[in-house]
Amino acid sequence: MEFEFRRELGGIAQLELSMGHEALARFINDELATVAAINALRAQIAAGGFSEQVPLRHEGREQTLTIAAGEVLVQDHLLHQHEQLTDPDLELYDAESEACCGLDDFEHLLHCWGEFLQGRY
Repeated sequence: MEFEFRRELGGIAQLELSMGHEALARFINDELATVAAINALRAQIAAGGFSEQVPLRHEGREQTLTIAAGEVLVQDHLLHQHEQLTDPDLELYDAESEACCGLDDFEHLLHCWGEFLQGRY
């Protein structure tokens, strides 16, 4: 998973991820925009206690982050409400509404994002 950090006008930090991971970038930009938020999630991950049967969930304003069995999944809340839609025109929208990656890659991304927010990256 490739990523790029930048600062927008006004100094707002923005993360861009490679194609197929747009939903994950949106989640991080919206929900993990502070070092405190990143550290809180990293502490939950480090504490463990989650599994495939009992995943770690973080409910954001528009998306849910789920960690289970070494995988990280981000899904838009609206995606859950319209799961039975089978319109092929919505496939591109769905691709931008859901993303997954491995836990190791996610932890690395969180580390680098935190370093960037602190001006160290």
